[in-house]
Amino acid sequence: MKKIMKNSRVIAMAFITVFSLSASAANNPVKDKANAVPAQLSHIGNVEEKPLVLLQVDGDVNQNDFTVAITDNMGQILYKEKFKGESFTKKFLFNTEEIGEATLYFSITCHNTKKTAVYELSNRLQSAVNFAVVKK
Repeated sequence: MKKIMKNSRVIAMAFITVFSLSASAANNPVKDKANAVPAQLSHIGNVEEKPLVLLQVDGDVNQNDFTVAITDNMGQILYKEKFKGESFTKKFLFNTEEIGEATLYFSITCHNTKKTAVYELSNRLQSAVNFAVVKK
């Protein structure tokens, strides 16, 4: 019985490691870094079995006016907020019972450069421990 419990822990840790690394910016290299949206979205853990996602934006004087929007797979806007500032972070906690199997899209738009970065959040085919964060 103890061996089964130990194997379950190893499998759970493997899932956590693999899926937390899926948000790496190396998966989608940006060709034009001067005009790219300086945003990074990552799954940082869970709070009471609800996924916690961190948005980090590191702009500069030329990139200091942003809009963050979260939409579902039907295009319905669930959240939208405008930010003025060169750098900011924001945490989002998602209720997986309300989201279900829906895919969410994070859009971070820089109004100065007219560029948008889109991230896809999905818990399909994932363990209950993690969300997959993929840059589109």
